[in-house]
Amino acid sequence: MFHPGINLLLVLILIVIFIRCGIQLGWAMGLAGIALGLLFKVPVAGFWDTLTAAVLSRTFIQLGIALNMIMFLENILRKRGYLSRITRSLRHLIPNPKINIMLLPAFLGLLPSPGGAMFSAPLVTEAGHGLEMSSETKSMVNYWFRHIWEYSIPLYPGIILGSQILKIPVGRITLIMAFFSLLSVIVGYLCIIRRIKRLESETPTVAEKYDSRRTALWELLRGIWPVMVIVGCVLFFQWDVGLTVIAVILLLLILNRYRGSELKTLWQESFKISLVILIVGILFFKEMMVTTGVVTWLPEFLKSFGIPGFLVVSLVTFLVGFSVGISQGYVAATFPLLIGIIGSGQGVHPGMLILAYVSGFVGVMLTPLHLCMLLTVEHFKANVLRFYRQLLFPQSIMCLAAFAAAWLWK
Repeated sequence: MFHPGINLLLVLILIVIFIRCGIQLGWAMGLAGIALGLLFKVPVAGFWDTLTAAVLSRTFIQLGIALNMIMFLENILRKRGYLSRITRSLRHLIPNPKINIMLLPAFLGLLPSPGGAMFSAPLVTEAGHGLEMSSETKSMVNYWFRHIWEYSIPLYPGIILGSQILKIPVGRITLIMAFFSLLSVIVGYLCIIRRIKRLESETPTVAEKYDSRRTALWELLRGIWPVMVIVGCVLFFQWDVGLTVIAVILLLLILNRYRGSELKTLWQESFKISLVILIVGILFFKEMMVTTGVVTWLPEFLKSFGIPGFLVVSLVTFLVGFSVGISQGYVAATFPLLIGIIGSGQGVHPGMLILAYVSGFVGVMLTPLHLCMLLTVEHFKANVLRFYRQLLFPQSIMCLAAFAAAWLWK
């Protein structure tokens, strides 16, 4: 109907309008996918094929199982006092609650799974007692500190895939990118944590419940072991997240001697159809991006204007990262196209590598396609637009730092 760039812009505007009108995020993304297909004149059969590809995909099955099982697990951990043990013991070991709300999502960020946001969100709520935080600030804490490792930890698929495409060791990418994980902590503290105020009515009496640090440490281990088992099995043994969570749930059910009636109640409380709609909506939109060819069209479109190399690197990775919502997605789609600018093997330009990875990741962090964002905002019932206003400034700092690194590291 219009130029492809205008079509894409119209769809992004539609997403904002849908959200402002209070439409549930899953439905908003699904409607945006339909609009995208109509603007790009996808045949009627193409809509059905795209929806089928989304629902029958391995990703849908894995996410559906993982997220619902994580909700089920979180319910057990909350009702049986595991989450309370973690927060009480941390308050004894580390009295500063601001440090606690950073540590909990950061620890769970070692779990390279979208469902990990569902683990850390309730812990942020528990640890945040005594702090004055809006729903949007809680969402920011959970979302930001969960992702500090993705810049450099070689357990994340984006880093591994980047090393394969550029033909350089994973360890070298880790060393090049390590500063940005540290910078992410500093920026997150200054822009988010430092502004949080303590509630004067709250008194730190929790620490008195333990006789010693040893007792507090033992209580911490008693509370956190289910999460540690999941993180360890996924990180070191490469187990499937959903299946690992199921195994831990079965162990908890045995240890806590749950009865059949309790299990039924747990499942009814844990299963949310909104999560299923959310997964279908986001996967449908992603598949429609592929069906319409937008993901492959963007890089070629920008290069046709003769834009300088560093801007091409930044714009292409940012736009594709914003379009797909996952790190491995923009790395796989853009790094092969940008090898001529980034280099490969011994000829890799570290500054351009930083610019490419960080710009793409900023796109991933800002897109409403990012499942961690959607799950976090939904959990805390935050206003999406107010959340975005808090997110834009610190992400801009990360992007500017990447430009500085590309300029300095010539």
